[in-house]
Amino acid sequence: MTAKSRHWLSVAIVLMVASGLAYVFRDRLWQYFRRTQRPPEAPAPLKVAVAPVQTRTLARKVAVTGEIRPMSVVDVVPKVTGRLERLRLPDGTAIDEGTVIQPDPETGRLPVIAIIEHAGLQAALQQAEAAVKVATAARDCAKVMLADSLRDRQQVLALFEKGAATENERDKAVTAYERCAAELRLAEAQVAQAEAAVRQAQVTLAEATIVAPIPGLVIRKHLDEGNMVGPGTPLLRIGDTKTVQVLGGISERYLAELVPGKTPADISVDAYPDKTFTGLLRRVPEAVDPQTRTGEVEVHIPNPDGTLKPGMFARVSLTLQQRLDVPVVPDGALLRQGGQAYVYVVNNATAHRRPVVLGLSEGDFHEVQAGLKPGELVVVRGQRQLQDGQTVQAVREDEP
Repeated sequence: MTAKSRHWLSVAIVLMVASGLAYVFRDRLWQYFRRTQRPPEAPAPLKVAVAPVQTRTLARKVAVTGEIRPMSVVDVVPKVTGRLERLRLPDGTAIDEGTVIQPDPETGRLPVIAIIEHAGLQAALQQAEAAVKVATAARDCAKVMLADSLRDRQQVLALFEKGAATENERDKAVTAYERCAAELRLAEAQVAQAEAAVRQAQVTLAEATIVAPIPGLVIRKHLDEGNMVGPGTPLLRIGDTKTVQVLGGISERYLAELVPGKTPADISVDAYPDKTFTGLLRRVPEAVDPQTRTGEVEVHIPNPDGTLKPGMFARVSLTLQQRLDVPVVPDGALLRQGGQAYVYVVNNATAHRRPVVLGLSEGDFHEVQAGLKPGELVVVRGQRQLQDGQTVQAVREDEP
């Protein structure tokens, strides 16, 4: 091959390579042009969790703590001195109709709970009764003597009228009669005195048998049998526990919302962690402690079966406000901006921002006074990435 032929061959090869490169460049340029001119693809819907607006009863409450106490407490104290002969009621014994002991059907007196040795008191009663007999006999004798002196006086006065008796004899007869009359009055007074002594001895003897002053529960037994007791020596303490009370302090800022006889209370104790007792506020403080700014409230709790024991620590929840069956949203659904609360409501796969007016709150739930209806779906997770009108993929909160 000549040099000229090789030259043209080289030129042809260069042209072919250049043509190929130009084709490739044109194809790539065209693909880039088509890609840049294609309309942008719509973003994938944002996946959010939703929950329906529910209706609930919400309450605003305040907590009070205190100790379970009987409604009334009585210390049983003897009125006479002697040895304690019987006291067989241990702590916790119920003194009530139909249980341990009952009132006497004739007298209505409550049952005997203690007896003080009363042999000496019985002897004193017998002595007083004997004194009544002696005084009665003396009175009867005085009556006989008065009758005799009356007859003597009448006879002497008749003789004196006839001049058969002297003035001195008349005066002696009158004086004797008056003396017998005075002796009869004295004898009658002595009989009354002796009878009063008998009644006092009977009362003293009866007081040696101690009865329960009120029905209730034996809270504490102070003494055992055999001890010497007397007035001022407490034997035991009885409390009325059919209804119990809790006294506790509460801040002054809540007092205006408390209504005695109407404010309900829920009570819990450690002994029954799964049980809630119901009660009612009965008293609000008339004054507030100037140092703690708290006042004492009184809550009454029915306790017919005696489940609540005096001395138990109690937690009381007083209901200040209550809303029945109102629309509520969970705290996680709420967003706030500039003091305005709002939520995202999903309708037809689109999230719409909606302002709401909130009311009472309890725990994680808030009352919705305006802006939502029961059953509407609100976003509870993922709403912080949302914009008004954005397409979403809604998944119920209880779904995976």
